[in-house]
Amino acid sequence: MSPRILVAGATGAVGGELIRHLRARGADVTGVSSRGAPGQHAWRIGSEPPPRELRDTSWDVIVNSAADTRWNLPADQAQAANVGPTNALLDLADEHTHFLQLSTTFAAGLRGDGASDGPADYRNTYEWSKAWAERTASARHARTDVVRFPMVMGRRTDGAIDRFSGLFWIVSGLCSGVIPAVVGVKDAYVEIVAVDDLAAWITDTVYAGPPEAPRTSVLGRGADAPRVGEMFDLTVEGLNSWRVPRGASALSTPPFVTPEAWNRFHLPFARETLSRVQLRRVEMYAAYQVYLAIEDPIGCTHVMPDPADSIRSSQVYWAENNARAASAEPKAWTG
Repeated sequence: MSPRILVAGATGAVGGELIRHLRARGADVTGVSSRGAPGQHAWRIGSEPPPRELRDTSWDVIVNSAADTRWNLPADQAQAANVGPTNALLDLADEHTHFLQLSTTFAAGLRGDGASDGPADYRNTYEWSKAWAERTASARHARTDVVRFPMVMGRRTDGAIDRFSGLFWIVSGLCSGVIPAVVGVKDAYVEIVAVDDLAAWITDTVYAGPPEAPRTSVLGRGADAPRVGEMFDLTVEGLNSWRVPRGASALSTPPFVTPEAWNRFHLPFARETLSRVQLRRVEMYAAYQVYLAIEDPIGCTHVMPDPADSIRSSQVYWAENNARAASAEPKAWTG
């Protein structure tokens, strides 16, 4: 009998790919998202009651891939966005349900365990709220799998992904010249996973069955993760493979500036000389600094495939779907 599976966040980058993998294995999958989509339920999880069809179904598996990944939300909004939906989905689980709480590699926070409820122990409110959601799921439901995974790029074969977010903001900035330098450490580790590799791993976990007690899996490459410089080289390589044949100039990997040097010397100068629009863009990209300066490898319980092919192919897929932005000629910043 095909397992009955509910996937929340069905229109997201991970949720959409996961649904395709689960259905390919013969699962009976129901998708739900805040706005809904053809063949899915619309449900603003945590802020309104679930549709009757969801309440009246006994679910074999519930996968919570719904999340608000904005790093700068006030604490109360981050809690409502990421902890509230977890509680609402747990209300649909019975004692036999396998509950998968999809989280982030960085939910461990600055202390490395994710046990703290203090926002100061995390880099931002997104990490803090995801750690809270992990603790909630594990405390409320024994058959819980917490799955921590890193930043997601497109499929390794064709770069396809259901939603552009995260590192794709940086891609756009490279083409426009908004990023005059990479604020990070060139030899730091950066964890990335291809969305199809992630979906395949989650699908295997679903079919392997639930744990008897809550368990946490951390997916990544550890000491074999790409370095920041390598990631940007692959990104530029992928973009140029699309740009140059279409007559756009070849991009170069931007120079690197450490966060310390940027914040102490460059940023004060920028605040005095750049326009308001340029400053807003600087502030938007500032959130990535901490993730491009991780000089110790993250401990992983499961080693994922090398994401190099995914990084390259994702740039081509993004360019095909954002041709105007991808073919822009970088403009030098002026005061």
